[in-house]
Amino acid sequence: MRIFHLLLPSSGSCSVSINKHIINYQIIISPQQRNRMCSIASRRRYRHFSNNSATSFIKHSTTLTLDGKWELPTFIHGATTKSKVKPLLLLLSGWTGAGLDWGSIPRMIAAKTQRCVVTYDARGIGNSQRRGKRDVVVDGDDDDELHAALTSLDLSMDVMAMDAMAVARASMIEIANIGGRNNDDESNNKQQKVSIAGVSMGGMVAMHTAGWMTNSNKSFTMMGGSSDATTISEIHEIIDSIGVESMVLISSTAGGFPTGRHSATAKQEEFFRAFDDWSDGDVQGLNRSCAEMFFSVLGDDFLKKPGRSKLRNKLVDSFVSSRNDFINKGKVGINAQLEALRRFDSDLYLPCVGRALPSLVIHGGSDQVVPHENATDLHAMLGGTSNIMILPDADHHCWITHGHEVVSRVSAFLEEQEDFH
Repeated sequence: MRIFHLLLPSSGSCSVSINKHIINYQIIISPQQRNRMCSIASRRRYRHFSNNSATSFIKHSTTLTLDGKWELPTFIHGATTKSKVKPLLLLLSGWTGAGLDWGSIPRMIAAKTQRCVVTYDARGIGNSQRRGKRDVVVDGDDDDELHAALTSLDLSMDVMAMDAMAVARASMIEIANIGGRNNDDESNNKQQKVSIAGVSMGGMVAMHTAGWMTNSNKSFTMMGGSSDATTISEIHEIIDSIGVESMVLISSTAGGFPTGRHSATAKQEEFFRAFDDWSDGDVQGLNRSCAEMFFSVLGDDFLKKPGRSKLRNKLVDSFVSSRNDFINKGKVGINAQLEALRRFDSDLYLPCVGRALPSLVIHGGSDQVVPHENATDLHAMLGGTSNIMILPDADHHCWITHGHEVVSRVSAFLEEQEDFH
Protein backbone atom coordinates (compact mmCIF):
# COMPACT_ATOMS: atom_id res chain seq x y z
CA MET A 1 0.00 0.00 0.00
CA ARG A 2 1.53 3.34 -1.05
CA ILE A 3 1.35 6.04 1.58
CA PHE A 4 4.29 8.39 0.97
CA HIS A 5 7.07 8.70 -1.54
CA LEU A 6 10.15 9.86 0.34
CA LEU A 7 13.51 10.95 -1.00
CA LEU A 8 15.98 9.86 1.66
CA PRO A 9 19.70 10.32 2.10
CA SER A 10 21.77 7.19 1.59
CA SER A 11 22.71 6.99 5.28
CA GLY A 12 19.95 7.39 7.86
CA SER A 13 17.46 4.94 9.23
CA CYS A 14 14.20 4.00 7.54
CA SER A 15 11.84 1.25 8.60
CA VAL A 16 8.34 0.20 7.65
CA SER A 17 5.69 -1.29 9.95
CA ILE A 18 2.04 -2.12 9.49
CA ASN A 19 -0.59 -3.04 12.05
CA LYS A 20 -4.28 -2.47 12.71
CA HIS A 21 -3.94 1.20 13.50
CA ILE A 22 -0.84 2.49 11.75
CA ILE A 23 0.91 2.22 8.42
CA ASN A 24 4.14 4.14 8.60
CA TYR A 25 7.53 5.07 7.38
CA GLN A 26 9.91 5.92 10.20
CA ILE A 27 12.78 8.30 9.63
CA ILE A 28 15.42 9.12 12.24
CA ILE A 29 18.21 11.23 10.78
CA SER A 30 20.96 13.59 11.81
CA PRO A 31 20.64 17.39 11.53
CA GLN A 32 22.83 17.37 8.42
CA GLN A 33 20.74 14.69 6.74
CA ARG A 34 17.49 16.36 7.76
CA ASN A 35 18.18 19.30 5.47
CA ARG A 36 18.26 16.93 2.50
CA MET A 37 14.96 15.21 3.31
CA CYS A 38 11.86 16.07 1.35
CA SER A 39 8.34 14.64 1.06
CA ILE A 40 5.57 14.95 -1.49
CA ALA A 41 3.41 16.00 1.42
CA SER A 42 5.25 19.33 1.52
CA ARG A 43 8.76 19.96 0.29
CA ARG A 44 8.78 23.51 1.61
CA ARG A 45 7.51 22.97 5.13
CA TYR A 46 10.33 20.78 6.36
CA ARG A 47 12.96 23.37 5.57
CA HIS A 48 11.78 25.05 8.77
CA PHE A 49 12.70 22.04 10.91
CA SER A 50 16.09 22.40 12.53
CA ASN A 51 17.33 21.41 15.95
CA ASN A 52 20.78 21.14 17.44
CA SER A 53 19.98 17.83 19.11
CA ALA A 54 21.42 14.87 17.24
CA THR A 55 18.50 12.75 18.45
CA SER A 56 15.70 15.02 17.25
CA PHE A 57 13.41 13.47 14.71
CA ILE A 58 10.40 13.82 12.47
CA LYS A 59 8.33 10.74 11.83
CA HIS A 60 5.78 10.38 9.07
CA SER A 61 3.07 7.80 9.56
CA THR A 62 -0.51 7.17 8.49
CA THR A 63 -3.28 6.60 11.00
CA LEU A 64 -6.18 4.35 10.07
CA THR A 65 -9.43 5.87 11.38
CA LEU A 66 -11.57 3.89 13.80
CA ASP A 67 -14.26 3.31 11.17
CA GLY A 68 -11.62 2.04 8.75
CA LYS A 69 -12.63 4.50 6.02
CA TRP A 70 -9.72 6.96 5.94
CA GLU A 71 -5.94 7.10 6.15
CA LEU A 72 -4.69 10.28 7.84
CA PRO A 73 -1.09 11.44 7.28
CA THR A 74 0.38 11.91 10.76
CA PHE A 75 3.53 13.82 11.72
CA ILE A 76 5.38 13.22 14.98
CA HIS A 77 7.89 15.89 15.98
CA GLY A 78 10.29 15.05 18.80
CA ALA A 79 13.31 16.53 20.51
CA THR A 80 14.87 13.31 21.74
CA THR A 81 14.30 9.57 21.69
CA LYS A 82 15.86 8.89 25.09
CA SER A 83 14.21 11.29 27.55
CA LYS A 84 11.70 10.39 30.23
CA VAL A 85 8.37 9.38 28.75
CA LYS A 86 6.12 12.44 28.83
CA PRO A 87 2.54 12.86 27.63
CA LEU A 88 2.48 13.69 23.94
CA LEU A 89 0.87 16.90 22.75
CA LEU A 90 -1.75 16.47 20.03
CA LEU A 91 -2.23 19.64 17.95
CA LEU A 92 -5.62 19.94 16.23
CA SER A 93 -5.75 22.21 13.19
CA GLY A 94 -8.41 24.81 12.54
CA TRP A 95 -10.82 25.00 9.62
CA THR A 96 -9.04 24.08 6.33
CA GLY A 97 -5.77 23.48 8.21
CA ALA A 98 -3.42 20.59 7.35
CA GLY A 99 -0.88 18.94 9.61
CA LEU A 100 2.08 20.79 8.10
CA ASP A 101 0.42 24.21 8.29
CA TRP A 102 1.72 24.47 11.87
CA GLY A 103 5.14 25.32 10.47
CA SER A 104 7.84 25.40 13.17
CA ILE A 105 5.44 25.47 16.15
CA PRO A 106 5.53 21.69 16.81
CA ARG A 107 9.34 21.69 16.67
CA MET A 108 9.54 24.69 19.03
CA ILE A 109 7.20 23.14 21.61
CA ALA A 110 8.99 19.79 21.35
CA ALA A 111 12.34 21.48 21.99
CA LYS A 112 11.04 23.46 24.97
CA THR A 113 9.12 20.66 26.66
CA GLN A 114 10.98 17.52 25.52
CA ARG A 115 7.62 16.07 24.50
CA CYS A 116 6.58 14.57 21.21
CA VAL A 117 4.18 16.83 19.34
CA VAL A 118 1.75 15.33 16.82
CA THR A 119 -0.15 16.90 13.92
CA TYR A 120 -2.14 15.28 11.13
CA ASP A 121 -4.27 15.88 8.02
CA ALA A 122 -7.98 15.56 8.77
CA ARG A 123 -10.46 13.79 6.49
CA GLY A 124 -10.79 15.53 3.15
CA ILE A 125 -7.88 17.88 3.94
CA GLY A 126 -4.27 17.79 2.79
CA ASN A 127 -3.14 14.31 1.73
CA SER A 128 -5.71 12.28 3.65
CA GLN A 129 -7.23 9.52 1.53
CA ARG A 130 -10.28 7.34 1.57
CA ARG A 131 -9.24 3.70 1.69
CA GLY A 132 -9.39 2.09 -1.72
CA LYS A 133 -9.36 5.41 -3.55
CA ARG A 134 -6.11 6.99 -4.68
CA ASP A 135 -5.24 10.31 -6.30
CA VAL A 136 -8.73 11.72 -5.90
CA VAL A 137 -9.60 14.35 -8.47
CA VAL A 138 -12.24 16.51 -6.86
CA ASP A 139 -14.07 17.42 -10.02
CA GLY A 140 -16.96 15.90 -11.93
CA ASP A 141 -17.94 12.37 -10.93
CA ASP A 142 -15.04 11.98 -8.51
CA ASP A 143 -16.13 15.16 -6.75
CA ASP A 144 -19.62 13.70 -6.28
CA GLU A 145 -18.18 10.42 -5.04
CA LEU A 146 -15.90 12.10 -2.52
CA HIS A 147 -18.70 14.37 -1.32
CA ALA A 148 -20.82 11.29 -0.65
CA ALA A 149 -18.10 10.19 1.80
CA LEU A 150 -18.06 13.59 3.51
CA THR A 151 -21.73 14.33 4.09
CA SER A 152 -22.91 16.09 7.21
CA LEU A 153 -23.45 12.69 8.80
CA ASP A 154 -20.04 11.28 7.92
CA LEU A 155 -18.00 14.34 8.91
CA SER A 156 -19.31 15.54 12.26
CA MET A 157 -17.66 16.63 15.49
CA ASP A 158 -18.11 13.02 16.62
CA VAL A 159 -16.09 11.77 13.66
CA MET A 160 -13.38 14.39 14.09
CA ALA A 161 -13.11 13.55 17.80
CA MET A 162 -12.86 9.85 17.01
CA ASP A 163 -10.12 10.59 14.48
CA ALA A 164 -8.20 12.62 17.09
CA MET A 165 -8.41 9.69 19.51
CA ALA A 166 -7.21 7.28 16.84
CA VAL A 167 -4.24 9.52 16.01
CA ALA A 168 -3.34 9.82 19.71
CA ARG A 169 -3.37 6.05 20.19
CA ALA A 170 -1.40 5.28 17.01
CA SER A 171 1.17 7.98 17.81
CA MET A 172 1.72 6.61 21.31
CA ILE A 173 2.50 3.21 19.80
CA GLU A 174 4.96 4.81 17.37
CA ILE A 175 6.64 6.92 20.03
CA ALA A 176 7.14 3.81 22.16
CA ASN A 177 8.74 2.09 19.16
CA ILE A 178 11.06 5.04 18.57
CA GLY A 179 12.24 4.92 22.17
CA GLY A 180 12.80 1.18 22.10
CA ARG A 181 9.88 0.47 24.43
CA ASN A 182 7.13 -2.07 23.90
CA ASN A 183 3.71 -2.88 25.26
CA ASP A 184 5.21 -5.11 27.97
CA ASP A 185 7.05 -2.19 29.56
CA GLU A 186 5.77 -1.00 32.91
CA SER A 187 5.03 2.42 31.41
CA ASN A 188 2.65 0.83 28.93
CA ASN A 189 0.73 -1.24 31.48
CA LYS A 190 -0.88 1.82 33.02
CA GLN A 191 -3.06 4.50 31.51
CA GLN A 192 -1.03 6.80 29.29
CA LYS A 193 -1.64 10.53 29.08
CA VAL A 194 -2.11 12.99 26.23
CA SER A 195 -2.44 16.76 26.22
CA ILE A 196 -4.77 18.17 23.56
CA ALA A 197 -4.45 21.62 21.98
CA GLY A 198 -6.63 23.03 19.22
CA VAL A 199 -6.89 26.28 17.30
CA SER A 200 -10.27 27.69 16.25
CA MET A 201 -12.27 24.67 14.96
CA GLY A 202 -9.50 22.45 16.34
CA GLY A 203 -10.36 23.81 19.77
CA MET A 204 -13.92 22.58 19.27
CA VAL A 205 -12.58 19.13 18.38
CA ALA A 206 -10.36 19.27 21.48
CA MET A 207 -13.33 20.05 23.71
CA HIS A 208 -15.40 17.29 22.15
CA THR A 209 -12.57 14.76 22.47
CA ALA A 210 -11.82 15.73 26.06
CA GLY A 211 -15.54 15.54 26.84
CA TRP A 212 -15.59 11.90 25.82
CA MET A 213 -12.24 10.92 27.32
CA THR A 214 -12.93 12.45 30.75
CA ASN A 215 -16.40 10.91 31.02
CA SER A 216 -16.19 8.51 33.95
CA ASN A 217 -19.52 6.95 32.99
CA LYS A 218 -18.07 5.92 29.60
CA SER A 219 -21.24 7.21 28.01
CA PHE A 220 -21.27 10.01 25.50
CA THR A 221 -23.68 11.96 23.36
CA MET A 222 -23.30 11.72 19.60
CA MET A 223 -23.62 15.12 17.89
CA GLY A 224 -24.61 13.77 14.49
CA GLY A 225 -23.08 10.92 12.58
CA SER A 226 -23.36 7.21 13.15
CA SER A 227 -20.97 4.60 14.45
CA ASP A 228 -21.19 0.82 14.47
CA ALA A 229 -20.68 -1.34 17.55
CA THR A 230 -17.04 -2.05 16.65
CA THR A 231 -16.21 1.65 16.49
CA ILE A 232 -17.98 2.32 19.79
CA SER A 233 -16.01 -0.53 21.36
CA GLU A 234 -12.76 0.99 20.13
CA ILE A 235 -13.71 4.36 21.61
CA HIS A 236 -14.19 2.69 25.00
CA GLU A 237 -10.86 0.91 24.58
CA ILE A 238 -9.10 4.22 23.98
CA ILE A 239 -10.85 5.86 26.94
CA ASP A 240 -9.67 2.99 29.15
CA SER A 241 -6.05 3.17 27.97
CA ILE A 242 -5.48 6.91 27.44
CA GLY A 243 -6.17 9.77 29.83
CA VAL A 244 -6.17 13.50 29.12
CA GLU A 245 -3.54 15.44 31.07
CA SER A 246 -4.59 18.94 30.00
CA MET A 247 -6.27 20.96 27.26
CA VAL A 248 -5.30 24.15 25.40
CA LEU A 249 -7.87 26.18 23.43
CA ILE A 250 -6.62 28.89 21.06
CA SER A 251 -8.94 31.33 19.24
CA SER A 252 -11.86 28.99 19.87
CA THR A 253 -15.46 29.11 21.06
CA ALA A 254 -17.85 27.09 23.20
CA GLY A 255 -20.13 26.73 20.19
CA GLY A 256 -22.98 28.31 18.30
CA PHE A 257 -21.90 29.06 14.73
CA PRO A 258 -20.37 31.27 13.64
CA THR A 259 -19.59 33.41 16.67
CA GLY A 260 -20.47 31.50 19.77
CA ARG A 261 -22.90 33.44 21.91
CA HIS A 262 -22.11 36.82 20.37
CA SER A 263 -23.47 38.70 17.37
CA ALA A 264 -21.94 38.23 13.93
CA THR A 265 -19.66 40.80 12.32
CA ALA A 266 -19.08 41.66 8.67
CA LYS A 267 -15.49 40.41 8.89
CA GLN A 268 -16.74 37.13 10.28
CA GLU A 269 -19.19 36.55 7.46
CA GLU A 270 -16.46 37.40 4.95
CA PHE A 271 -14.11 34.90 6.62
CA PHE A 272 -16.56 31.99 6.35
CA ARG A 273 -17.30 32.81 2.69
CA ALA A 274 -13.62 32.92 1.80
CA PHE A 275 -13.61 29.59 -0.06
CA ASP A 276 -16.88 29.92 -1.97
CA ASP A 277 -14.94 30.22 -5.25
CA TRP A 278 -12.11 27.81 -4.42
CA SER A 279 -11.40 25.19 -7.11
CA ASP A 280 -9.14 22.17 -7.60
CA GLY A 281 -7.06 24.29 -9.99
CA ASP A 282 -6.16 27.93 -9.48
CA VAL A 283 -8.48 29.17 -12.24
CA GLN A 284 -7.58 32.75 -13.16
CA GLY A 285 -6.03 33.29 -9.76
CA LEU A 286 -9.30 32.75 -7.90
CA ASN A 287 -7.67 30.54 -5.29
CA ARG A 288 -5.23 33.27 -4.43
CA SER A 289 -8.13 35.69 -4.02
CA CYS A 290 -9.79 33.18 -1.68
CA ALA A 291 -6.63 32.86 0.40
CA GLU A 292 -6.26 36.63 0.55
CA MET A 293 -9.80 36.88 1.90
CA PHE A 294 -9.08 34.12 4.42
CA PHE A 295 -6.03 35.98 5.76
CA SER A 296 -7.68 39.41 5.56
CA VAL A 297 -8.52 38.97 9.26
CA LEU A 298 -4.94 40.15 9.78
CA GLY A 299 -6.30 43.69 9.68
CA ASP A 300 -4.94 47.18 9.24
CA ASP A 301 -3.49 47.50 12.76
CA PHE A 302 -1.51 44.32 12.21
CA LEU A 303 -0.25 45.43 8.80
CA LYS A 304 1.03 48.77 10.14
CA LYS A 305 3.92 47.03 11.87
CA PRO A 306 7.17 46.54 9.92
CA GLY A 307 7.37 43.35 7.90
CA ARG A 308 3.77 42.32 8.57
CA SER A 309 2.49 42.95 5.04
CA LYS A 310 5.29 40.75 3.71
CA LEU A 311 4.34 38.05 6.25
CA ARG A 312 0.72 38.05 5.09
CA ASN A 313 1.78 37.73 1.46
CA LYS A 314 4.02 34.78 2.39
CA LEU A 315 1.12 33.12 4.22
CA VAL A 316 -1.11 33.52 1.16
CA ASP A 317 1.59 32.21 -1.21
CA SER A 318 2.33 29.23 1.01
CA PHE A 319 -1.35 28.37 1.47
CA VAL A 320 -2.08 28.36 -2.27
CA SER A 321 1.09 26.55 -3.36
CA SER A 322 0.81 23.84 -0.70
CA ARG A 323 -2.81 23.13 -1.72
CA ASN A 324 -1.65 22.65 -5.29
CA ASP A 325 0.51 19.76 -4.02
CA PHE A 326 -2.22 18.16 -1.93
CA ILE A 327 -4.32 15.19 -2.98
CA ASN A 328 -7.40 17.06 -1.73
CA LYS A 329 -7.14 20.16 -3.87
CA GLY A 330 -10.80 21.17 -3.88
CA LYS A 331 -13.23 22.49 -1.31
CA VAL A 332 -15.21 19.32 -0.54
CA GLY A 333 -13.41 18.72 2.74
CA ILE A 334 -13.46 22.45 3.55
CA ASN A 335 -17.24 22.60 3.13
CA ALA A 336 -17.77 19.41 5.12
CA GLN A 337 -15.75 20.84 8.02
CA LEU A 338 -17.78 24.04 7.86
CA GLU A 339 -21.02 22.09 8.11
CA ALA A 340 -19.67 20.18 11.11
CA LEU A 341 -18.53 23.21 13.06
CA ARG A 342 -21.90 24.90 12.47
CA ARG A 343 -23.48 22.28 14.72
CA PHE A 344 -20.94 22.34 17.54
CA ASP A 345 -22.15 23.12 21.06
CA SER A 346 -20.12 22.26 24.15
CA ASP A 347 -22.77 22.95 26.79
CA LEU A 348 -23.38 19.24 27.34
CA TYR A 349 -19.95 18.45 28.74
CA LEU A 350 -17.63 21.47 29.02
CA PRO A 351 -18.21 22.08 32.78
CA CYS A 352 -17.41 18.39 33.40
CA VAL A 353 -14.19 18.75 31.42
CA GLY A 354 -13.26 21.76 33.53
CA ARG A 355 -13.63 19.76 36.71
CA ALA A 356 -11.61 16.86 35.30
CA LEU A 357 -8.50 18.55 33.93
CA PRO A 358 -6.58 21.86 33.82
CA SER A 359 -6.99 24.02 30.75
CA LEU A 360 -5.43 27.05 29.11
CA VAL A 361 -7.44 29.49 26.97
CA ILE A 362 -5.49 31.79 24.60
CA HIS A 363 -7.18 34.41 22.45
CA GLY A 364 -6.46 37.55 20.47
CA GLY A 365 -7.98 40.69 21.92
CA SER A 366 -8.56 42.01 18.38
CA ASP A 367 -10.06 38.79 16.98
CA GLN A 368 -12.75 39.73 14.47
CA VAL A 369 -13.75 36.16 13.59
CA VAL A 370 -14.29 34.75 17.07
CA PRO A 371 -14.46 37.80 19.39
CA HIS A 372 -12.39 37.56 22.56
CA GLU A 373 -15.58 37.44 24.66
CA ASN A 374 -15.75 33.80 23.59
CA ALA A 375 -12.51 33.20 25.49
CA THR A 376 -13.93 34.66 28.69
CA ASP A 377 -17.02 32.46 28.20
CA LEU A 378 -14.81 29.37 27.87
CA HIS A 379 -12.75 30.37 30.88
CA ALA A 380 -15.88 30.78 33.00
CA MET A 381 -17.44 27.52 31.83
CA LEU A 382 -14.26 25.56 32.53
CA GLY A 383 -14.12 26.88 36.08
CA GLY A 384 -11.31 27.07 38.60
CA THR A 385 -8.87 24.82 36.76
CA SER A 386 -8.81 27.15 33.74
CA ASN A 387 -6.11 29.71 32.89
CA ILE A 388 -6.59 32.50 30.37
CA MET A 389 -4.22 34.61 28.26
CA ILE A 390 -5.49 37.48 26.09
CA LEU A 391 -3.04 38.92 23.54
CA PRO A 392 -4.35 42.50 23.19
CA ASP A 393 -3.10 43.28 19.67
CA ALA A 394 -3.58 39.79 18.20
CA ASP A 395 -6.26 38.77 15.72
CA HIS A 396 -7.75 35.35 14.95
CA HIS A 397 -4.50 33.78 13.69
CA CYS A 398 -2.65 34.65 16.90
CA TRP A 399 -0.69 31.38 16.88
CA ILE A 400 0.86 32.55 13.59
CA THR A 401 1.36 36.25 14.28
CA HIS A 402 2.34 35.82 17.94
CA GLY A 403 3.92 32.40 17.66
CA HIS A 404 6.70 32.90 20.21
CA GLU A 405 4.31 34.19 22.89
CA VAL A 406 1.89 31.33 22.26
CA VAL A 407 4.64 28.68 22.23
CA SER A 408 6.18 30.05 25.45
CA ARG A 409 2.85 30.11 27.30
CA VAL A 410 1.75 26.68 26.09
CA SER A 411 5.15 25.18 26.97
CA ALA A 412 5.09 26.74 30.44
CA PHE A 413 1.55 25.45 30.99
CA LEU A 414 2.57 21.91 30.03
CA GLU A 415 5.57 22.06 32.37
CA GLU A 416 3.26 23.20 35.19
CA GLN A 417 1.26 20.02 34.73
CA GLU A 418 4.44 17.95 35.08
CA ASP A 419 5.30 19.76 38.32
CA PHE A 420 1.78 19.21 39.61
CA HIS A 421 1.87 15.47 38.91
